[in-house]
Amino acid sequence: MIAVLLIAGNLVREQRWPTLFLVLWSGVVALAFTWGEEELIQNDFVFLLGQEALYAVAFATFVAAFSVHNERRSRRILAVLSKAVERRQYLAGMLLGVLLCCAAYCVSIGLSSLWIARNMDVPGWQFIVLTAVLLMTCAVAAAIALFFATFLDPLPATAATALVIAAPAALERMLGGAWANAIPVYSLSASAMRFSYDPAWSPGWGGVAVAVVETVVFWLAASWVFERRDIAMAVE
Repeated sequence: MIAVLLIAGNLVREQRWPTLFLVLWSGVVALAFTWGEEELIQNDFVFLLGQEALYAVAFATFVAAFSVHNERRSRRILAVLSKAVERRQYLAGMLLGVLLCCAAYCVSIGLSSLWIARNMDVPGWQFIVLTAVLLMTCAVAAAIALFFATFLDPLPATAATALVIAAPAALERMLGGAWANAIPVYSLSASAMRFSYDPAWSPGWGGVAVAVVETVVFWLAASWVFERRDIAMAVE
């Protein structure tokens, strides 16, 4: 467990500046959004929240897709795995690091949303649920990207992740049914975009449960593939 935490901490350290930028971005946008406004424009707020959700998913996907490649290129991965660290532990640390970075951004989104709606009678738990939904959306997207990153270069891994995320939504549009929940990144993102001040708002708990399970499944699949890959990389 200590090895996993150390690997995660190292990734957080490497990604501290883009993470800090996103955290500050959500705060600055919230201040700009409420500056001089006497009444909240709900449609604008929902649009803003949708943008923030997409940024969070894109951030999780890119960081996860590039993480393994960057470690191989720096040859740090060889030093880490030579210290009796299993490859599944290594990927668990990478995934945890991505989630910690995303958690900082998702919490900042939740707090900035709470600030925007501070004068409204909105239950505080809705913002906690919103933050958790965004984080689970990032988790499953990062796990998928990490899976592809074990055998593809970063850009193809990112493209493959985007296809896997988009495919269920496309199937649902063409065939109907609940295809979007097969890979619930789109459905959970859409749920966050539909966040409203209605106490009856629900994120769709079925999609959240599927996201938890699939995050574990893709991590296990990534570990299975990664254990069979040659991680050595030619020095450029």
